[in-house]
Amino acid sequence: MTTSTLETATEVHPFHVEVTEDVLTDLRRRIAATRWPEKETIAYESQGVQLATMQELVRYWGTEYDFRRFEARLNALPQFITEIDGLDIHFIHVESPHALATGGPAPSGLSAEESRAWEQLKFLYTKGIGYATEMNLRPQTLYGLADSPVALAAWMLDHDARSYEDIARAFEGDPMGSLTRDEVLDNITLTWVTNTGVSSGHLYWENTLGFFDVKGVTVPAAVSVFPRELYQAPRSWAEQAYPNLIYFNAVDKDNHFAAWQEPELFTTEVRAAFRSLRPNGRSS
Repeated sequence: MTTSTLETATEVHPFHVEVTEDVLTDLRRRIAATRWPEKETIAYESQGVQLATMQELVRYWGTEYDFRRFEARLNALPQFITEIDGLDIHFIHVESPHALATGGPAPSGLSAEESRAWEQLKFLYTKGIGYATEMNLRPQTLYGLADSPVALAAWMLDHDARSYEDIARAFEGDPMGSLTRDEVLDNITLTWVTNTGVSSGHLYWENTLGFFDVKGVTVPAAVSVFPRELYQAPRSWAEQAYPNLIYFNAVDKDNHFAAWQEPELFTTEVRAAFRSLRPNGRSS
């Protein structure tokens, strides 16, 4: 890469979301033309995303969901685009209104809290990370995510058992926190119109670390434990992973997508976590 190209690549430009109507028309056409598989053979979720959940998602997505509402919401924010390592990177820059300073078998001898986490991880590795294994090994094989909006939706819904339960409840009319059916479809539709279902899997392919390896991170770190997370990390494990652990707290609700589902609770935890790094430890 030449010097002039490098200089150009550091430029930041304003960005505005403009999804053409023909893209949305094609999306609705594909949704309406969905060919359904047979219903799952059991009455619970262990085989994956259930047919009834997908059919209700498709009904709402194809007849009531309004992407223009979400587009306007995005365009009300300051958005920018730049190039890093030959890739266009889109980002939103909104300053906080608060002051922030810079800155196999279970092993023997586990505590009750550690044993619980071990069993949760054991279940996850045996039943819950097939999607991640596929993206880790063969992300470019997932052509269905680019060709079918319903395939993309089912893939994104089946992240983990607890998150799927919460998402399914949203389409049953009983949303958990801010995890409404519109919030779910905003995420799926944005992935569809940008055609990033396959490329987003490259993050898993490029990762050379284990999913839950102890990494010995020495920068100041904080851990908030949510009851419906993939697993509830014991403080003893958090201290091994983050020797400079400045905050640890267990809250009483939310799951893996805490920032999405309960944004106020998540924000409160972030602010509490790093309050000690602010001058004089003042709150904001």
